[in-house]
Amino acid sequence: MKAADIKAVTGKVTKKWAKQRKREERSARARFNRRESLYSTRVNQTDVARRVIPEAYAKASDNGRLPAHARQIYYAARKEIEDYTGRRLSSVYFTQTLLPQFLNNHPGRTGNWWVVYDARGHIIEPHTDEEIPLGTLAVDTYLRDIANHEVDDPQFDEAFKTRYPTCGPRNRFSAILFIEKEGFNPLFEKVQLAERYDLAIMSTKGQSVVAARRLVDELCHGDVPVLVLHDFDREGFLISERLTSVSWAAEEAGRVRYAFRNEINVLDLGLRLQDIHDWNLESEQVRFKGGFDDDSITTPEEQQFLSGNQRVELNAFTSADLITWIESKLAECGIQKVVPDDATLRDAYQRAYHIQVLNQTMREIDESARQEAEKVKVPESLASDIRSELEQNPARSWDGVVAELSQQDLKDREQDAEGDRPETE
Repeated sequence: MKAADIKAVTGKVTKKWAKQRKREERSARARFNRRESLYSTRVNQTDVARRVIPEAYAKASDNGRLPAHARQIYYAARKEIEDYTGRRLSSVYFTQTLLPQFLNNHPGRTGNWWVVYDARGHIIEPHTDEEIPLGTLAVDTYLRDIANHEVDDPQFDEAFKTRYPTCGPRNRFSAILFIEKEGFNPLFEKVQLAERYDLAIMSTKGQSVVAARRLVDELCHGDVPVLVLHDFDREGFLISERLTSVSWAAEEAGRVRYAFRNEINVLDLGLRLQDIHDWNLESEQVRFKGGFDDDSITTPEEQQFLSGNQRVELNAFTSADLITWIESKLAECGIQKVVPDDATLRDAYQRAYHIQVLNQTMREIDESARQEAEKVKVPESLASDIRSELEQNPARSWDGVVAELSQQDLKDREQDAEGDRPETE
């Protein structure tokens, strides 16, 4: 008998036995795994997170007084979770799994927590031009507005705004604050950072686009500086540098995306190495890639720190500390509130007085118009007239048709009243 024949016969005879043996091995492994899960001393990150997250949120949000980004909570919780488990905690795992699980499993405890995630798109309403970022806080606000919405009577004091008309920095803002992240806008809005310092706030996700560079080029080459906030890593410094200048390497290689026409008034606020030491910010381990350009704004000490596979995010700040740190930087830069020159102030005062007189007159007219509207007879065919118009012009809105019909009704009444007047000699 040939070797191949012997192998075939043997395989056929032992086939059932081999399957049975594999089942027994799998069963043994399952029993072993069950014993390990019951008696292992390994600490689960999920279990530790349940205990740590409330304290981490309180720390990041200043005891719930300020909105806290999910990554800020991650930084506040990371060390304790890693110390207890002995394993590295992934930011993605924490912000996308552990934190949402805790929020979902403890609605009574976390219902009033102010946890913020970055917007991942927008929803735009038809006809209103209302655009809502698809971020946690924006969606919460939108849904709250929907729940509390009431149709108020038209207020004619809203027809004329008392705010002095401006466009751009002149008479409006003293600097542009640029931040390489978008998730901090809810925090800035809560503490009214832009309003208290008369700042325009610009944010991006990563490297600035051409439009942002052009805007800075046009606006920030004089008395209006651009103040740059970024993470303490190689990419953060590149974002700061390329917002206002072109690298030598890009010029030599012909890879210039935007050619600056002006010398930009730019102040790099940080993060810088001194900030990390002053605020005792926690670093994280990363793999350092690439190097530093010859025109890099980093110091030799900062390059040495980053080359050692370390980085520090702005999210390492708690919300309260971040605002305190930014305000200290603004004070160092001498950022002040905007007060226009005397000629502008005189014009603004007279304009505001004019508007107050108009609004007072409009309120008096409003009362008369309200009484007339209450007496007007609504057409019985209104609904069918609207449907007919929408069938012919589907892009229109129902309330737009109502406004047009009411306007025509008013014109007809005015014409009828004009015809009823007696002719004078």
